[in-house]
Parts: sequence; structure tokens; C-alpha cells
Amino acid sequence: MFINPERNSYPDIDSDFPQRWLRHVRDSTAAYFGVENCCGVNAFGYIQNKRAVQDSFRVFEFTPLEYNKVSKEVTNNSPILDAVLDNTNFKKNYEKEGTEENPNLFKKAVDMASSITGNIRQAGTHAAGMIITPRGLDMFRKLPVMITGGKLNSQYDKSDVECAGFLKMDLLGIRNLDIIQDSVYYIKKYRNIDINIAAIPLDDEKTYQLYREGDTDFVFQVESAGMKDFLRRLGPRNIEDIIVVLAGYRPGPMAYLETYVKVRNGEEPAIYRHELMRPILEVTGGISFYQEQIMDIFKSLAGYSLGRADLVRRALGKKKKEILDEERKNFIYGIQAKDEEGNLLFEEDGTTPIMEVKGCINNGIDEETASQIYEDILPFANYGLTVENYFA
Repeated sequence: MFINPERNSYPDIDSDFPQRWLRHVRDSTAAYFGVENCCGVNAFGYIQNKRAVQDSFRVFEFTPLEYNKVSKEVTNNSPILDAVLDNTNFKKNYEKEGTEENPNLFKKAVDMASSITGNIRQAGTHAAGMIITPRGLDMFRKLPVMITGGKLNSQYDKSDVECAGFLKMDLLGIRNLDIIQDSVYYIKKYRNIDINIAAIPLDDEKTYQLYREGDTDFVFQVESAGMKDFLRRLGPRNIEDIIVVLAGYRPGPMAYLETYVKVRNGEEPAIYRHELMRPILEVTGGISFYQEQIMDIFKSLAGYSLGRADLVRRALGKKKKEILDEERKNFIYGIQAKDEEGNLLFEEDGTTPIMEVKGCINNGIDEETASQIYEDILPFANYGLTVENYFA
């Protein structure tokens, strides 16, 4: 099914178009479904730590020279107060006693900055998002809207739009599609050669030779200097190699790419925590790069249905700690089935539990190994996408 029965929200739908078509596509979509049934998506900008420091210190009339010294010590990944207390001079200023007549303005500014960071700073428009509803009346009843730049826009951001039950599509303009379109046009115009992009085979050796040489100028996602260098070291031989490169050449999984190259070139063996993982991860050298692989691990090792595995996949993507903590127990020990009244179910012998989710332990996998596998899965939240996302 397009949407599995256990899923309680719409899937992400991304559609790529040449940039020159994008406005026409959005206008045509609105015309087809009805302008009253479509609107853009709000996007909030949040106050980051550095901005919070600058704004707060400015309120207490510190000079740019003074508050920039503080903001340089602050990062967006750790609390402001931690950065202040880690600096000897700042700590001394922060802990200095103040009075009602002569308050410690430095401490007040730091405390204010800590309190406002993470709050919404401004609202804008999501660059690609578009909401499509079956009936305009429902949209206006459930979704607050506003006019931005002469167009209808939601007041919810993309997460709240999803929670409210609306379908959001991302209509993206890709410059490389314009380049491909223009190339096909000019080849036909000046050389009278017809090229069907969709008919180019995925095993074309000359194409892979270009990848191996790093000759990938203007090729979508593989045109950077770093990517070209990696392609030369990997020496792609098939479409699976290209997909792994696209999946792995990003901040999260970058560390695993070197291992993949060594396994792929026979320099070291692939490592599997359990033999049941071999058929799932063999194509990627024992490393999980795709969401489908994570779902297969939950299904094959712990007996999850694909629908329930998809819910875990979503929790990983959203980094929902409470769900992930609960699913750790389910993954390792399983879930006993219950009846409609919440009573635990057993087989006819009255002692053998009926399992809704089998769990790794009941599948012959020891607790320590199951726990290690789950720990290996957690970092996947930082980078995993579907294989179709990279293949497209």
C-alpha cells in the first residue's frame, strides 16, 4: 500500500522539477486542486545561542566589542551558561555580587540569553512546501492561514501541519534538471541526435568511467571537489556504489565511508553483529545506510511487522527519545499480545505467551548482542533516508 495501515500520518512527498518550471508547477497545482484548497507552509526562524547573547547584551547596553567577545565563546550545540562558566573571566563577571542599586548586568544579560534561546524569532515561508486539501472549508476550519506576498500561507510550520492531518508536498526546483533539459535540446538542435534520458542504461560503462575519473562537473550531488576525490578513491562500478556514495557523503555517515571502501575493495571483511543481518547489509559492506535496512533489521531480528518498523523509523528520524527508549525494550524482549480489555494472551497451555512482537531474545539472539545492535541503530537518526531518495 502507498500508506501502510499502521501509519498514522501522511508520507513525505518530494517532487523535483527544473527551476524554470517551478512557478508554473505550483500555479498549475493550485489551479487543478482549487486555489481555495491549496496554500504555502509557514517556516519559523529560531533564536540561536549566539544571536540570543548579542540581543540580550544589547538590551543592557553592552557595546558590540563586549558582547561579541561572549558570543565567540558560545556554540549553538551547548548551553550558553556552560560556555560562560568555562571561561575564567566570564565566570568571575557572572558570579560577581550585585545590589539593587548596582545590579550585575552581565549576569542579567546571560540569564536573559539563556531564557530566550530556542524561541521563535521570525516567521517566513517554507521554500518548497505546499498544502493540498480535499475541501477548502476543512482547511480554513482546522488550519489558521494568512496572506504573505499576496499568497495564502499556513500559520503552522511543517510539523504542526502534519500533526493537524494535512498533506504537505515539497515541490523543488533543481538547477541540474534545467542543465539536462538544455543539453538534450541543444544536442538535438546542433547535432540532430535524439536523446531519451529515461532510456539511458544503468550499466553504461563509459558513464562509470567518468565517475571513476571524478569528471562529474554539473552532475547533481557529485560535483564538489571532495565528492570527486572520493569517487576517484572508490572507483564506482555499478549503480549501488553511486547510491552508497550519495547516502554516505554527508556529515553523519561520512566516517563509515572509508570502511565501506575497504570492504568493497577486499581490504577488510564486513562485520555483522549477527548472521541474520548479513543478507540485509551485505550490499553496503555491513553498514546501514538506508531506512529500508533499519526496517528489515527490526523485522528479521525482532519480528516487527513492516508497519510497526516504519513507526520506529519515523521515531528515529524525529529523534523521539521516549519512543526510542520504549522500543529498545520491545526490540530486545518483544511485546506480549493483549486482548481488547488489556489482558495478556497465552497459548492453550496457559503459560506460553502469545507475542505481538517476538523480540530478539525469542529469536535466538542474546541480550548483549541485541543491545549492541540497537545502539548501532541509534546514530542512524542523524543521516538515514530511503534508498529511493538517493536512487532518484
